[in-house]
Amino acid sequence: MPPRGSSSESLSSSAGSPGGGMLLKATIAPPPTFSGIPPPPPGDPPSWQSPRVPLHVGEAQLDRPAAAQCVLTGLHEKSAGTLYLTNLRMIWEPLQAPNDAKGANEAYAGLPAVLGLETPRLLSVPLYSIVSKKIYRSQAGVIFELLQKYNSRPALRVGLSESDCSRISASLTLHLKPPANPMEVRANVQRSYAVLHGSQLAPTVQREAHSNAFKGWTSTYDASADYQRMGLLNPLSHWRVSEQNADYQLCGTYPAKLVVPRSVKDDDLHKAAQFRSGRRVPVLCWKDPFGVASISRSSQPCVGVSKMRSPQDEALLQAIADTNPFNERLQIIDCRPRVNAELNAAKGKGYEHQAQYINTKLSFMSIENIHVMRASLKTFLKLLEPKTLNASKTGELYKEEDSFLSDLDKSGWMGHILKIIRTTATVVKMISVDRASVLVHCS
Repeated sequence: MPPRGSSSESLSSSAGSPGGGMLLKATIAPPPTFSGIPPPPPGDPPSWQSPRVPLHVGEAQLDRPAAAQCVLTGLHEKSAGTLYLTNLRMIWEPLQAPNDAKGANEAYAGLPAVLGLETPRLLSVPLYSIVSKKIYRSQAGVIFELLQKYNSRPALRVGLSESDCSRISASLTLHLKPPANPMEVRANVQRSYAVLHGSQLAPTVQREAHSNAFKGWTSTYDASADYQRMGLLNPLSHWRVSEQNADYQLCGTYPAKLVVPRSVKDDDLHKAAQFRSGRRVPVLCWKDPFGVASISRSSQPCVGVSKMRSPQDEALLQAIADTNPFNERLQIIDCRPRVNAELNAAKGKGYEHQAQYINTKLSFMSIENIHVMRASLKTFLKLLEPKTLNASKTGELYKEEDSFLSDLDKSGWMGHILKIIRTTATVVKMISVDRASVLVHCS
């Protein structure tokens, strides 16, 4: 896969171009040099035209706009417009504003543009999604294309003048490709969207922090409100909120507030955590607001081949089962294949044995581990990468892959997704039809 923001060498790497044209090698201007620490970049020059679509806070143009004809079906249907390059995205707008109420705010109109179903209202391509750019000469003139990750069709295909094409391509490369000079790196960072966005929001954040209104993550998620929604704060609830992880010493990967059965003491919670991999003790994730069925999570128990036991861990699972008077058996969903769980037992971990954990039923879901899933996903995404250009026929941009479906099957990705969906359906049936409580874990 070409690196993000590929340079001029990658622009001329293709063997052909649509229409059988000759590739045009872009001239990349050398990056500017800086002496000392550069000041924050100025705003857009007044002479630069701004797009009709509103820019985000901190979004600034990196180069002056260019007249660009968006190439629709094949290389013959074109729509006149303007190309803008900002520190966040590449924007193409038609010259005439849409007449309907949606206007220029209808972003990411890539599908109609590619298929030629209609004249696009707006094309917006995030810079982080760009893996390569291609420049070639065709019957329609100089064509500038942007290819995205895992998208076999160009996200943007426009006709530009040679000078504008060289300028825009150079500015894009300069912004995306890390410079070698440390001072140039600093300059690139200072004009990035993340820095400008943060600096422009800083006064607002400082005012909110000064007034104690800025609460960080809690401004987005209120755990207490969520617990209230699920009926957990009711004095008659079988559950309670524990503060034992307020300093993240009980479990570093769990939230500060943990919901556990009311009958479980905090000291027993610590002892049960010692018996779980990574100290991920069984805790509540969700409860039916109008019922008693619940979903809890944990990691695997450390039983080993000698079937070690923890009275506190066994009592905790029994307490979770006791919160549900309609179905006293706690369903344990082990997402792993059984053979994987057996192998983990040889390493001192494993799974719940029903002889030790009474009133439970263990089910293995045969979902592969993260390493197998990652390899499968990598193979699957490889199938979605932009294909080699085929210049044998005019307008035929990409060669059809007859083996796509067989390669998709070989990747195993659809099989993994099927297992996850089946597991989800199993849990949904347990809590909605059987009215059972469920504990879900893998390793």
